[in-house]
Amino acid sequence: MDEGESTGTTGFDPDNAELLETAPVSASGDVTIPDRVCDTLGLTPPGLVAFYESDTGEVFMKRVPSASEMRGFAARNAEATTDTPASELLRAKRNSDQCDLE
Repeated sequence: MDEGESTGTTGFDPDNAELLETAPVSASGDVTIPDRVCDTLGLTPPGLVAFYESDTGEVFMKRVPSASEMRGFAARNAEATTDTPASELLRAKRNSDQCDLE
């Protein structure tokens, strides 16, 4: 791979990324997310993170918005009504987002 070349479709280039921290993995597989990473992600307890794997096998971590941050999602959706279940709205939004990527 040439210098500065991206590692796949993610656009992530580890040679041009800043290493924030490293963290040990316990025998049971637990990892404590370092404070600096929590600050960067805006992660506060009790928080939730999601792990994504790229086509090249790289794993990325992203903060999952809390329920209170998602409040109003349905209200911002022009087709939202009180008769539409949230799961249906989220499914439609996810499908719409996937279509936008294609």
